[in-house]
Amino acid sequence: MSGADAVLDVAAIVAAVLGGLFFTAGTLGLLRFPDLRSRLHAVTKADTLGLGFVMLALSLRADS
Repeated sequence: MSGADAVLDVAAIVAAVLGGLFFTAGTLGLLRFPDLRSRLHAVTKADTLGLGFVMLALSLRADS
């Protein structure tokens, strides 16, 4: 394993963990906020950012 592969592995792991944290935050907002509009706002903002981080992690580890 070269140094560049190790850096990509670490960056992919960090991005995947951040994505999971944002998904968790969105889920907590969905469960805890009082009204429908607040719940939808929490889910759309946090989950979109979480999806971006997960896609970044996957693209860093893709072969082509």
